[in-house]
Amino acid sequence: MNRKACFAPTIQTHLSGCATFTSLNQAIDFKFSHIIYSEKGEGTRIIWKKKNAPKGSTRKTNRPLLELLKTWIEQSYFDRQVNALEIFKRLKAESSIKFRVSDIEKCMKILCGSRQALLQKDSIDGVQRYWKEEL
Repeated sequence: MNRKACFAPTIQTHLSGCATFTSLNQAIDFKFSHIIYSEKGEGTRIIWKKKNAPKGSTRKTNRPLLELLKTWIEQSYFDRQVNALEIFKRLKAESSIKFRVSDIEKCMKILCGSRQALLQKDSIDGVQRYWKEEL
């Protein structure tokens, strides 16, 4: 069942858009249009659309990075609270693994999640800190 939700243009922005939904919570694509006015007052409508990633699509887990972090847990690196910047600096200094910050975030989320539950995390003064789960 397809539904359309349209956003009415405002006087100030002259921007409007429509989204096609397959269910109430999932948008497949957004179509937007806006009008650009020339110096003579003639308007030109520009239409563009953006496709959303399908629901359930995820980024791939960096397995070598995840395994390295698991060995650090075994080596008692996370016995004390370690902030995210310290983890990043140690990874850059000691490993030859290619990674992005989002890869670290995903691996830490896996290690803190209910399935693995190897680490705990907390944001203290705006800084993410990780430590070993106490049994």
